[in-house]
Amino acid sequence: MPRDIASLANPGSDSVVQSLLDAARTSAERQTATQSLGLTPSTRYRVIAQPANSAGPVHIPSAVMSTVAGPVLAEVVLNTDAVAAPRAGVGIAAAPAELVRSWQSALIALRLTSDSEPVLHADDLGSLLLLAEISPAGAPENCDLQAVGVVIRESPRIIAMLDTLAASDSLRAAATTLGFHHSTVQSRAEELSGKLGFDVRTTRGRTRLSVALALYRLETVRFD
Repeated sequence: MPRDIASLANPGSDSVVQSLLDAARTSAERQTATQSLGLTPSTRYRVIAQPANSAGPVHIPSAVMSTVAGPVLAEVVLNTDAVAAPRAGVGIAAAPAELVRSWQSALIALRLTSDSEPVLHADDLGSLLLLAEISPAGAPENCDLQAVGVVIRESPRIIAMLDTLAASDSLRAAATTLGFHHSTVQSRAEELSGKLGFDVRTTRGRTRLSVALALYRLETVRFD
């Protein structure tokens, strides 16, 4: 049986975890880090990413990583451990030798979190995970991303409605979630469709909106 992950923490584990999760390190260096942390090769772990500026005391193997989104705390936990962080990205489960991949997926998940979904599991992202990997800079030339950015800059609070429209099966369902009258949401959806250049009332439009919002977060979210 694997030891409790908390028992693996030690005062010098910060630099060791950085070595373990750094894709630029060699396999031998990561293997040395795995051994230093006492991780079991046959056990699956996950990396949890959370904003370094809002993280509480840490008693498990962890390190503050420098990322394109600012400083992020990466914690190594057992696959079965619960996530207690208020805002976090939870990486895919992996053996110690593959925790770089778990860290990368955890960071993507964290960057895609929102007020409505403050904790995201990379396992649940599906093709969005692949999209983020091949569009690390948020694909700024994307017309849908540009349109969403303009709408949000004009009215920052609109992002809650955009998130709800993208996640809802219908305008009536979106109205229920938002606590608005159906006619109000219908009117706003029509107005937003005109500004975005695609109809958010259709299935295809909601898909485009979901992708554009994901790209927007990858482009703009920072944790400084």
